[in-house]
Amino acid sequence: MVSIERRVFGKTGWSVSTVGFGAWQLGSANGGEWTGVDPEAGVASLNRYLDAGGNFIDTADVYGGGLSEKTIAEVLRTRAAEGRQTERVYVVTKAGRSHGDPEHKLSTNGHSPANYTPEALEAAVEGSRRRLGVACLDLVQLHCPPRETLVDGAVFATLRRLREQGKIAHWGASVETVEEAHLCIAQPDCASIQIIYNALRLKPEDTFLAAAAAAQVAVIARLPLASGLLAKGAAIRAHLESLPSTDHRVFNRSGAAFDKGESLSGLGEHLDDAVYPAVARLAALVPESVPMSAFYLRFALNHPAVVVTIPGMRSPAQVDQNITASALPAPTADQVTEIHRVYDEFIRPLVHEHW
Repeated sequence: MVSIERRVFGKTGWSVSTVGFGAWQLGSANGGEWTGVDPEAGVASLNRYLDAGGNFIDTADVYGGGLSEKTIAEVLRTRAAEGRQTERVYVVTKAGRSHGDPEHKLSTNGHSPANYTPEALEAAVEGSRRRLGVACLDLVQLHCPPRETLVDGAVFATLRRLREQGKIAHWGASVETVEEAHLCIAQPDCASIQIIYNALRLKPEDTFLAAAAAAQVAVIARLPLASGLLAKGAAIRAHLESLPSTDHRVFNRSGAAFDKGESLSGLGEHLDDAVYPAVARLAALVPESVPMSAFYLRFALNHPAVVVTIPGMRSPAQVDQNITASALPAPTADQVTEIHRVYDEFIRPLVHEHW
């Protein structure tokens, strides 16, 4: 089995796996936005990842209304009881998409600045502590906070108070835009930024990645495979056409439910004119016998500011494919040049100025 590379997680000093386990899909049994996820396969995938030495799990309180956090806690408890888990595992979660604890909401209002008030964040943190079974959460990330919340800045004082109370060890943010990322890393105690970064979303390379490295802020590359676009190759068209209307890669292509950048890297309205020709070119760069997913995870890790990628893994076979990214050589200069050429030709005009 491949040994997963480790990198230092910014100012926390943690040594974490460069291929993390994105756990959104573990909430799908509670009406989540992913299809084709069998709960037993999800648990088997997490166990396979941990057996391989992975030690970084990313979740959120709203994934399945708390089910993802509960599933992670149960897997870790079972492994500890069986003597299968002796190494430290970092579980990072998020708060803010729900108005307080999603199991006991303060209101049914939608996503708004009200979700980031002291009352709401304190309730959210209490809920995550309860579900994960810990007194102190490793890392709490603001979950796509509105720009005005970050500009106002009061939310940072709330996070610091939660840390002083011993309820969270570190804080960070999962953001939609590069501008929001810069607003967060201006705070000296921001530990991490989670941002969409992949071969179809290269804007973070312009200014943000270097700034994060200079500030010792760990970068978590989320959606590193662009909701599967960078994993399926020639099969991508048939795969997308097979998805039911309940999958976010269908119902949210135009941003009907949440920011469309979260689904298919914001390209869901441009499949024929941009995505399919771009993916064909990108697939041609992948060496024979190398999984496309692993190649493009390795691309995301090519920038030294990126500490960890968090692909969603729905089966043990996907885990095995993705963790091979750690053993791959860095993309060649010619491969990187072609990736940027494809981006400039097909993708840049559609996404670069939006996020």
